Amino acid sequence: MRGRQNDALDPCDSGSMQHDPRPQSAPRQIRTPGRVRLPQIGDAEMRPQSRHDDPPWATPHDVDRPRLRPSRSHHGYRHLALLARQLRAEVSIASPSLTIDLGCGSAPYRELFDGGYVGLDLTSSHGRPHAIAWAEATPLVQSCADLVLSTQQLEHVRDPVGVLREAARILQPGGTLLLSTHGVWPHHPDPHDYWRWTEEGLVQTVEDAGLTVQRVHRQGELFTTAISLATYPIGGLRRRGGSLTRTVAALILALLNSICAPLDWLLTRRGSRHYASPSYLVVAIRPEF
Repeated sequence: MRGRQNDALDPCDSGSMQHDPRPQSAPRQIRTPGRVRLPQIGDAEMRPQSRHDDPPWATPHDVDRPRLRPSRSHHGYRHLALLARQLRAEVSIASPSLTIDLGCGSAPYRELFDGGYVGLDLTSSHGRPHAIAWAEATPLVQSCADLVLSTQQLEHVRDPVGVLREAARILQPGGTLLLSTHGVWPHHPDPHDYWRWTEEGLVQTVEDAGLTVQRVHRQGELFTTAISLATYPIGGLRRRGGSLTRTVAALILALLNSICAPLDWLLTRRGSRHYASPSYLVVAIRPEF
């Protein structure tokens, strides 16, 4: 859930609930069939939105537009394209009837969900969340969601395990958490940027919150990571430079992004161990017991 700095927008982040200072406990509300009471937006019950309804995010913020269908000239093309593909596959497997999107921003992945959808964020400046809420103290009742989504949020919160425990609380037993966050990525305060993870460290953090990790998807290997770091400042030139600068930057980005996949393939084909990834997608479930 967002509180972006105007001069430090990261187009690869979808939302980062801020946790400074820690909020007081949010009121727990009763869930009626097909509805979730969200007191922060008027103390009236709102039916979780279907993607076929008129979306409140009619005009997504520019930095969120490339996320689901990134351009090859976008500096985060490779890992965003992989993440979008992996999310599509995992959502199809889970087939949730109610999804909670923590740190939804402008809800860039909204169209992946056929069922009910509730977006929570700390601000409405980059979209229109259903509720303004803290990630570690949502107003939702226990075991209300089939799926909790958190994309590029966890690195921005002070208490990652606390946020994950809240996700586990609102998940139904057997429900799915889809969590993506950064492995190796430039510093991008929004307004804070606290954490980076190795694959093993991220799995341990999720399991410390009482969830069971099923699998981890990588969004690239060593070469994608290195090229993503090198092209990060070029992405800034593409957004803020003059016409010629933007054109040259776009061509450089498209060229470098085109070689990420074959280089990673050559590395993994030789049986090399995993070195680094720009980000990871963790698929975890809340245990049945």
